[in-house]
Amino acid sequence: MVQRSSGNAARSGDSERRESGVKSLAKALDVLNYMGRRRHPVGVTELANELGLNKSAVHRLLQTLEATGFVDRNPLSRQYFLGPRLFVLGKVFETTVTLRGLARPIMERLAGQLGEAVHLMVPARSEKGLPSLILLDKIDSAYQLSITPSPGAVSPAHCTAGGKVLLAFASSDALRQVKDPLPRHTEHTITTVAALRTELADIRSKGYATDREELELGLTCLAAPVFEGKEVIAAISVSGPTFRVAGDSMNVVREAVVAAAAEIGRLLV
Repeated sequence: MVQRSSGNAARSGDSERRESGVKSLAKALDVLNYMGRRRHPVGVTELANELGLNKSAVHRLLQTLEATGFVDRNPLSRQYFLGPRLFVLGKVFETTVTLRGLARPIMERLAGQLGEAVHLMVPARSEKGLPSLILLDKIDSAYQLSITPSPGAVSPAHCTAGGKVLLAFASSDALRQVKDPLPRHTEHTITTVAALRTELADIRSKGYATDREELELGLTCLAAPVFEGKEVIAAISVSGPTFRVAGDSMNVVREAVVAAAAEIGRLLV
């Protein structure tokens, strides 16, 4: 008889746990979708019968969903209904769609004015404990020589102009749990929290941020915050090769991107 090695057993166990987790997630989504279709509070028995699950499994799923705010429970009837977390996510989706639609014409005009790539970015979940941002939309540069990611790309916040703007004007301290050293991408990257806090204070004072080859050598970016009321919800940036964006052209880029960000913000009111 051939015995399975402990390494193979561990990998098999990991695979089984992942498969079990995926199945549980699918069942939880089935619960939410069913509740959304029914549009009224439902009980454990109804969910179990309609979804073909046993009642104990449904009860465990509902407990998890309740703990995370995706469902809520009436303590008298013991029936469940969709929770406030879904409302929050729905508002985020609504804002994101609205933001992209309103910003697009302004981004196109800005790109036409400057000839450089224009990006619209929003905060993303932390990557390995570090704040990050996601590219929501972009307008490509008119030049062949351009360095620009695709929508959906996630970038570190501490070494990008858009990320630093979002950190600087965030309503809470996004660096509270961040530890030194910050990841270095080039010789110009800020690698200490203290130095980054100093720069964020300067950004709040000036109203815009710059990335002078902090993420990519040869790439310079300038970004300004987009506010919805008093809350920063996005950043708009212009980026291009340092020899085109830096120097005398920096003032032109700064004025244009700050004005574009303010214009988007006025449309969101």
